[in-house]
Amino acid sequence: MPDLIAIIGLLAGVGVGAVLGYAGLSKVVAMHRFASSLPFPRRVRKFAAAAIVGGELVLALTLISGLAHPRAAVGAVILLSGFTLYITIVLTRGLQRTCLCFGERETAVTPMSLLRNALLTLSAALSATSPSVSVGVRLSALGLVSIVGLVWTLAAGTGSGRTVPQ
Repeated sequence: MPDLIAIIGLLAGVGVGAVLGYAGLSKVVAMHRFASSLPFPRRVRKFAAAAIVGGELVLALTLISGLAHPRAAVGAVILLSGFTLYITIVLTRGLQRTCLCFGERETAVTPMSLLRNALLTLSAALSATSPSVSVGVRLSALGLVSIVGLVWTLAAGTGSGRTVPQ
């Protein structure tokens, strides 16, 4: 039987994978809008959007499946650190920016955005440093995270979050 550290690391990795998968799929639906919201020169926005979404989806699949543990978790730490750095810059400069972190669900960048990303980054780091577990244990964790995610989604509803008026 795997030890507790391995189980916690597994749940952290699968949870981060689920969040990245949801974020990536949400952005696919709103790809044009997401690309136009990026703080890059116009000529590279589509490429940057595709790279971000592709990275999120690949990392989600590898974190959930465990195929590239711990490399996928390290990749998630790097990606999430970049997002966290951007949020930190926006907040410290007092800029009013919106985040299309989850596709069409546009929200203001707030200290809660920073906290969310910091917790996701720490979870990915925990996953990167934890030992691997068997496929059976991984599937059990995936089931548990799926149930928690479904309950969270149903409880939150579609109108939750601080939306920004157009």
